[in-house]
Amino acid sequence: MFPPAVWLFQQSLASRKDDKAEYSVLHVQHVTQNWSVSLEKQLGHVRNDGHYVIATVLDPRFKMKWISGGATEEATVKSLLAYSIDKEQASLLMVLV
Repeated sequence: MFPPAVWLFQQSLASRKDDKAEYSVLHVQHVTQNWSVSLEKQLGHVRNDGHYVIATVLDPRFKMKWISGGATEEATVKSLLAYSIDKEQASLLMVLV
């Protein structure tokens, strides 16, 4: 659940940053920008951590819905999942032999 939550928060901040009518105070824009930078700095690694990504993709509530990078990112996630499955199968076979 963690990667989609981070992604949704980033998307929310990005959409609000573009909405000039909502922000009449420059300070609010500055706070939004700082939140976005801080979020990327502190939690940006989550989208690149295979364990988080695989766990989220296998969760039936999220599947691949939260991936926003298009076909390239989706293909990367699918290959990561296939690699992990192959690796686990090989480990299981070694135990059974």
